[in-house]
Amino acid sequence: MKIRDIVENITLQEAPEPAILAFLKKVKLKTLIKGNNIEVLIDTPPKNKDAFRKEVLQTLLKSLKPAGAAYDPIGSSIGRIVFPDNSTKIYVKDIGKKGDNSAGIGNEKTIAEMIEKVIQTHGYANVTFVDDQKRKLTINNVTTVDISGRSSGTRKHGGEVKKADVVLRSAKGQLPVSIKKINAEYWESADTYYGAKAGALIKKLRQEGHIKLLKTDKPGILKLNKEIVVEPTEQEAQHVIFGGDINPEGGVIIQTFLPEHFVQDGVKVTIHAHAVIKTKEDIPESHIMMWLIRNDSSRNIAAIGVPGVRVYAAAYKRAIGKGDKNIVLVNAKGIVERS
Repeated sequence: MKIRDIVENITLQEAPEPAILAFLKKVKLKTLIKGNNIEVLIDTPPKNKDAFRKEVLQTLLKSLKPAGAAYDPIGSSIGRIVFPDNSTKIYVKDIGKKGDNSAGIGNEKTIAEMIEKVIQTHGYANVTFVDDQKRKLTINNVTTVDISGRSSGTRKHGGEVKKADVVLRSAKGQLPVSIKKINAEYWESADTYYGAKAGALIKKLRQEGHIKLLKTDKPGILKLNKEIVVEPTEQEAQHVIFGGDINPEGGVIIQTFLPEHFVQDGVKVTIHAHAVIKTKEDIPESHIMMWLIRNDSSRNIAAIGVPGVRVYAAAYKRAIGKGDKNIVLVNAKGIVERS
């Protein structure tokens, strides 16, 4: 990669913000902004990914020295760049990994940028999301597009969080939309929301002989001999999929957006989706939500009570697989259907 040649010929002479963003744009590096954190997204080689990320970080650090940039080894596996008397922090991330796990960041930016161009030209946009089953979400006279990024708020037992990734606003109302890529494997991490129930279920299934907890090479860390898949209740599925802000006025869009999915005719914008979801019945089988209790040696969730195990609200295709996965399947009433 020629990033060193590109970066070393450019130095930053101004204050950290917003000059940092101008600098990163000048060297044509992709960025993801989360509050005071700036993530620089790069393509990494198949091997030595962390070493490559650290080399890029050190190269950026050298060019940012005039702004007082300093290396901080805390906060990331490869460290980060910090600034005196300024809360801005820079991280270097693998764009491939971010693309796989980032809850549709690219999708929501694509939608926002497209609609904003129409608004800039015409003053407003009439927007419709539609799928092949003719299910629609529509809002007219949109003048503002807000990107929410990840869900905000703290998930608690039985509680709700905001799920909208993009909110389209007009003078008369708004359309909150949650976006999932077609290949998304998870709806959300559920360690807090479902952790206590997962812990109780693990105990029950172990006592009944359906699963085993095995020791690992890591002291104190255990692992399941089988993943556990649990059908959610109606209320649980509603909370996870729609949160507290999507239903009834908004919806969930499943699509990995490409240019051909957007059709513009003056102020009219039609966005074609793989699925438009306004109710639980609209969810395609591949994305039906299931609880997935699985191994993760890096986790020690107090609510679960089993170090090395965590829980996700997963898409059906990830949880069940093609039918040949070695799992314990439990229905919403707690009855084991397969082990």
